[in-house]
Amino acid sequence: MNAGWDLRVETLHLPLQDPFVIARYAPGEGYAVTTVVVELRSPALPGLVGIGEGCPESYYGETASTMAVVMDELLGAVPPEMLDLEGGAGAARAALIAIGTAFDSAIRGHGAAKCALDIALHDLAGKALGLPIHRLLGLLPEIPPTDFTLGIDEPAVVAERARRSAHFPALKIKVGGPHDLATLEAVRDVFEGPIRVDANIGWTPESAAALLPELVRLGVELIEQPFPPRRYAWLRDLQAISPLPI
Repeated sequence: MNAGWDLRVETLHLPLQDPFVIARYAPGEGYAVTTVVVELRSPALPGLVGIGEGCPESYYGETASTMAVVMDELLGAVPPEMLDLEGGAGAARAALIAIGTAFDSAIRGHGAAKCALDIALHDLAGKALGLPIHRLLGLLPEIPPTDFTLGIDEPAVVAERARRSAHFPALKIKVGGPHDLATLEAVRDVFEGPIRVDANIGWTPESAAALLPELVRLGVELIEQPFPPRRYAWLRDLQAISPLPI
């Protein structure tokens, strides 16, 4: 039961313009994406629809089907009146935080389902109050700097994508494949800005240690998720020799 909310769910399967392959993907993954779009209505806010979206991640055991079931369970823990808008933006912010806490208490994990509902709830609250989301949250309208992420491919292909993306303030390059160093050198040839690398659990202690001086030479800013989960000793040892943040 979803406690009076009206939830409508649509699953979309979208081909990607450029493949987005990461180290832990199975063969054939990274060429299309499955995403779930939701419409959320509250009986207290007739005529308004909150739009949200979440992308199920198979690495965490999520699918479009599990998202639909979990979202219904999550809404069952949150009555519509919990979205208190009577006190304006401040009350709405407090209510959204409380709803997020209730979601976490109802069920662990399932980040894609929580994401879709959280976005829809923010959208619904903003529309009800006539506020864009940045004002609802008390933020400035300027978008903070972010990087643009490029998936694993042949070095020349990644470099061409980096060249097309050079207007971003930084690039994050997915590594953990067979041509990491060649890829990063090719990217550096066409992009002068900050480079970050994300191995998505694709390295071993030996491969990370061998690449480390080359990453420093190429001006890499940081290393993300080099090793599989809970390899704390591997992380400790890499941190001990790395001048780069892990």
